[in-house]
This record gives sequence, structure tokens and C-alpha cells, in this order.
Amino acid sequence: MPIFKGVEILPDGSVVRSGTNYSGKFQEAHDASKASIQSRISNLESGGVKGTGSNANPNKIKLTPEREKYYRIKIDEAKARGDYKEADNIRYNRHCEETKEPLERKEWDVKRENLKKSQERGREEEIKGRKALGEHLNRTLEDNNSGKVVTYTSSEGHLTRPDSIGRNAKDEIDLVHDHKHKISDKEHFIHNDSQMRAEREMLEDKNGSHIVTISSDKPDLNGIPPHPRPSGPLAKESDIFYTDPNSGKVTHKWEAHLDIPGGGIWIKI
Repeated sequence: MPIFKGVEILPDGSVVRSGTNYSGKFQEAHDASKASIQSRISNLESGGVKGTGSNANPNKIKLTPEREKYYRIKIDEAKARGDYKEADNIRYNRHCEETKEPLERKEWDVKRENLKKSQERGREEEIKGRKALGEHLNRTLEDNNSGKVVTYTSSEGHLTRPDSIGRNAKDEIDLVHDHKHKISDKEHFIHNDSQMRAEREMLEDKNGSHIVTISSDKPDLNGIPPHPRPSGPLAKESDIFYTDPNSGKVTHKWEAHLDIPGGGIWIKI
């Protein structure tokens, strides 16, 4: 069994940091299949499931990278302006272009509305995440969903609007925060995607921090691998915290250990 210095396994299975002379042992890993990364959630907006081979949606038409980028930029621009009706119009146009037998607009709107309800839940958890992080850091974070919204277009061309920002005494952005809420135990992996990279790039204070808070309806923080959890590249470049949806508090910080399943452990704060 691997041994890691500086952490202690409590009777309830949780992991806490102890002195550097303490070694804690992890329980034997579960079946190796659990270490595989879960497939990303189905693309509801397109009315089907992305995939390849026998799992691919036969009703799906693969867009060129140029068209994918075109639609992504147009949707991001509309969202950044707060024009969510236009963003939905663009999404439906994309659905029609990438689907052999597209849904009627009314049917598509119903599916889109169901997705929005899920997103509203995410918005509620985002508010909790911002409050929890602000209390943990003992500083005020700006809600970047209202008032003067700050957006940024990265060197990759990704337009992003983080959930929260913090500023230093020079009024420079020295903290960029995003919250991710997972509603099931099957979508527990947070990637170092173009959004995350853009958010780090927008830091005006180069000594600033990019922080991702994560919450989940069905967490297994002591699982092997634990979930939810960040990818290795995301954990390397950003600070990751877990917020408890029930208490509204930051309860754990992610610590990378590349030699164990999942690439790290949640340390209880």
C-alpha cells in the first residue's frame, strides 16, 4: 500500500493533514475500472450523445472545427451581453445544422428548459460557493453575474466570464473564481479546459490565484478515486476546494498525489 507523509486517516475514513513525521495508509484500491474517467455528460443541446464507433449518435452530423468555434463564440458573446434569448436561438441553429433529423423548435425548447432548471441549481450552488470561499479567505469576492460583468477573450479565442473575481489594492484582478456543482456520481471530473485556461490568463496580478470550488449532490471524497475531483493539469495550475452544499462551508482542499488513483486526495480543513 502506498504511504504518504503528512496525512492522517481518521476512523471515518476522512483525510487530514498532520505533522510531517506522520505516515497514513490508504485502504486497498477498488477495482481498477473505477479509476477510469467517466464520460462527459450528454450534449442535451444537440439532442443526442457525442461519441465514436457504436456509441455514436447516428442522427448526429459532425461539424467542422471552424463551425464548432463559430457557434461557441457566438453563444459566448450573447451570454456575455446577457442576451440569453439570442444565445438559445444560436443553440437551436447549431442543433439544426448538426442533426440529421432536428427537433421541432417547441420540442427543443422543452428540453432546453429542463437543462436550464439544472443550470439554475448550479447557480444556487455557485452563490454558496462564492460565499464559502470568501469566508474561508476572509475577503470580499465580486459576483460577476450582475452589475459590471467582466469578460475576457483568451489567446485561444475563448470568451469567458468567471463566477467571481477579487481585486487587490491597485484594483487589479488578483483572484479569479469558478464554481462547479455536480448533480450525480457519474459526472465528477473537472477538466483543465479552455474556460479554466482563459480564467487563469485573465489574472492582472501575475501573482494572483485561480480558484475552483466544487460541490456535489453525491460526493465520495474518500473514495478511490475520490469524486468529485479535478484533473491533474487543473490541480497543478489552480487551487481546488470542496464546499459542502449543506453547511455552505469550505471543508476540504485538494492535494495532488500523482501516484495514486485519481491523482490526489481531499484534505479536511
